[in-house]
Amino acid sequence: MLRIRQQIVQAVGSTPLRFGEIIRHCRGAYPTTVAGALKILEPKLVTDTAKTFTAFAHEERSPTIPGSRLSEIEGNPVLSSWYFTLESCRRIEKLRDWSQAHIAFLGTPRLYEWFASRRIGRSRLLIELDSLVVSSLRELDTQGNEVIQHDIHTNIPENLRGRVDFVIFDPPWYPGEYEIWIDRATRLAHGGTLCFSLFPELTRPEAPAQREHILAYLKERANSVCCISDCLEYEIPSFERQQLVASGIIGLGPWKLSDLILCRVSDPVGVTDEAEFLPTAANWTEIDIGKLRIFVNLDGNFESRLSFVRCATDNSIVLPSPSHRDEAHSAANVLTSRGHGLICSEPGTLVHILENCRLAHAEGTPVYHEVEKLTIDSPSKSLLKSLLS
Repeated sequence: MLRIRQQIVQAVGSTPLRFGEIIRHCRGAYPTTVAGALKILEPKLVTDTAKTFTAFAHEERSPTIPGSRLSEIEGNPVLSSWYFTLESCRRIEKLRDWSQAHIAFLGTPRLYEWFASRRIGRSRLLIELDSLVVSSLRELDTQGNEVIQHDIHTNIPENLRGRVDFVIFDPPWYPGEYEIWIDRATRLAHGGTLCFSLFPELTRPEAPAQREHILAYLKERANSVCCISDCLEYEIPSFERQQLVASGIIGLGPWKLSDLILCRVSDPVGVTDEAEFLPTAANWTEIDIGKLRIFVNLDGNFESRLSFVRCATDNSIVLPSPSHRDEAHSAANVLTSRGHGLICSEPGTLVHILENCRLAHAEGTPVYHEVEKLTIDSPSKSLLKSLLS
């Protein structure tokens, strides 16, 4: 918290800033954490500036790509789906002349869509796990474009290895993920160039040391490494927006920034062994009711309780943040594209219930009628109605 306060004071100086601008200066610190630091600092700041802090005024959202197929798909909290903004796509396009490049995109569907719709590069390959995203982007003009559904936690297929010159990827911001993603990218582009996001120093207390470890790992395997600070910004996904609203932060524009790492890689000799990694989404089942995406984890044993479902937090059906490190988030075995987090004692039964609700919704029947039929406790019925409303 001390480093965040220091960053705020340094950013403000004598110039009042909007809340979103202050957050962007705080190098990855979560908005609710920044808000808490501002409340502590406020008495020490000039009155006019302090008023600007506490207003939390509505701010303009970043414009999305006109006609984007992804705009209608709500976010996937299981896969940590943050998409680049329009400005980020433009910045990457301007990095170099891509006209003769064969490019692979890992976990960057928005950027793939930008390049594919403009036919930037000689060929474009998207490797993506989210089935809704895959089916949507496969409908683009296929000339030079290819979309493959594949989990990065499993080996890269032989027919894709060494196939591209550039790999642009955006791993989940957890240190264990980076070695896996760097390994997979290296196998796609033998002797090619990697471009990927790296979380900022204040993302979490351990972030500075984690960044150093990732960069050291990379330097052992790359001929050159370049870092462009604060190059990438992200749209706020649907699940995070609802969590911010529940915390009292409304109308926030794109706040999340990351550094862009560029490096030339050697052959993948000596990189992480070709071991099979457990897919992160392997045990999550998705049920979509309208645009709402509900994810239920069928793995593990959950303690039997008086309630069939209960909130993962003490006082809200909405989680406090999308961080997998958050205690409530890690405890939840039900997540949604609108920021909900629940614990269900019988996840298999819940999947069956949700499938019936999905069919009812498709037939035009109010979903709450299906919930009313259930022989479960009243608090659980109320929670399910809130979830599906």
